[in-house]
Amino acid sequence: MFYHACARFEAVLLGVLLAISNRHSATAAESLAATHDDTIPCADLPGSENVVVITRVFSGTQDPTFKLSAAEALAMSGTALTTEPLPSTYLMGFRGFELHFPANCSTSQQQWSSKFFVHPISRHSSLTLAKSASNRGYLSSSVTQHILERTGCLESALCVAGRNTVSRASSPHAGRTDVLRTSCKHARAPIVGPDAWNQTLYDPTQDDCGFFVAHQSENNCYNYANNVATDSFAQPGRGTGHKWEENTCESVKDAAARDGLKWMGSDLPSLSEGPADGHYVALYIWPNTNFHWARMDYDVKTVAGRAMRWSHKPGGTEVRDVDNDGKAILDPSTANLSPWSQFCGYMKSVPSHVKIN
Repeated sequence: MFYHACARFEAVLLGVLLAISNRHSATAAESLAATHDDTIPCADLPGSENVVVITRVFSGTQDPTFKLSAAEALAMSGTALTTEPLPSTYLMGFRGFELHFPANCSTSQQQWSSKFFVHPISRHSSLTLAKSASNRGYLSSSVTQHILERTGCLESALCVAGRNTVSRASSPHAGRTDVLRTSCKHARAPIVGPDAWNQTLYDPTQDDCGFFVAHQSENNCYNYANNVATDSFAQPGRGTGHKWEENTCESVKDAAARDGLKWMGSDLPSLSEGPADGHYVALYIWPNTNFHWARMDYDVKTVAGRAMRWSHKPGGTEVRDVDNDGKAILDPSTANLSPWSQFCGYMKSVPSHVKIN
């Protein structure tokens, strides 16, 4: 009975989400249809593995990618395909699948687009795609298990909290009309942020000439934590010739140290003042799977002597200043950034001194 109730809930919620997405994409699909008279059904495309599938899940590294034939992709996705990404239930972890079809075919939905999405709420399609990727060796057992948990907890308290988080933090930069300073007009990566701790602010539209917004997909958590936009999805250690080797606290920490970051230990730094130079960062590990970083920012609205709060940038997604529960991050060791569940400790970064890439 519970299973059927969840299934009905899933169908209703998916229908609402798809209706929102399709309302935005209908006009574009109709205009494109007129120019695609020479297309053929995607399922009839010759050859194999002509659809690129990206598993949107990681923060520190590029997301896992695999290929399917168009017929396989359509069969596994069913009616769950949407032409626009839907709001994620969580800030961290699995955000759905992104499918890139060849440009010369059309889907059964007659939506002429080369890029589609399967949202985590689409349990059957998500699990089918995850199983296919796992069987092909593209997803580890930990990532596959994570997808199973994320798509299977529709009515749990954790998922409800996640959906509430989305409503509070899904568009943290909406409505901003700031004009970038003159020096940013022709800026190119790498962009290096200020060394002074009290100039490291939570202001994504201005930070590093706005590159963490304008070049969002090219810069990850390590870029943001160091306040250096390289447009290269920077990896600890790569800038100095010896990249991290394992997804463990020690391996990633040592690689970051080679880039010039300094280990500070596991105790929370002072919330009333920063270091003499640079700013603090925090390291997390999704055990044996992926890494994540957060950054301590100067809070211009200092309250009760607290001049600091934390923000982070999950992979190629938006910069955030809350955790999975929608709570401000004041103590990184207690923040809910699951599945990055292992808190490693703190390091110090001086943007003009570190060498990251």
